[in-house]
Amino acid sequence: MEYNQSLYGHFKKSKFQIIFGILLMLISFTLIFIIICEKYPIRTYSLALLFLFLLYGLIFITQGKGYIFNDFFGRKSFVHINEEQIRIKTINKEKQILWKDIKKINLTFRSGYIKITTEDKPQNLILVSIIDSEYVMQIKLIIKKIAERKNIELIESELKK
Repeated sequence: MEYNQSLYGHFKKSKFQIIFGILLMLISFTLIFIIICEKYPIRTYSLALLFLFLLYGLIFITQGKGYIFNDFFGRKSFVHINEEQIRIKTINKEKQILWKDIKKINLTFRSGYIKITTEDKPQNLILVSIIDSEYVMQIKLIIKKIAERKNIELIESELKK
């Protein structure tokens, strides 16, 4: 069993970020309109401010749509799970864990994390809270199937204390 998924465009979507990005772009266009209509002299800091509002507006809109800005610069995010290893790279460093080293997997460790206990490291946390929930469920299902096949201890639910 093998699971390969590029996470490009599959991060959590945020309406707040989209609205904030649109607001920043509206502010920028309003300032451009005021400068043109009122015939204010265009200064360097005015152009820099307009450029920053436009740039940040675009960044917030793209992140709100589920695209991480790092992906545009070649830092690809992906999930690769097969019978030999788990490789997940989101916005932070790539995590690579071999199945033969895994002792225990906690799928419900904390909100947004998968905790994997290995022989050499007691705690490997894989951040999945920024990934769209549909893909998190697929990742957990694949990990569960392979872990059951390899007789690895699996914790799926915890009692609230």
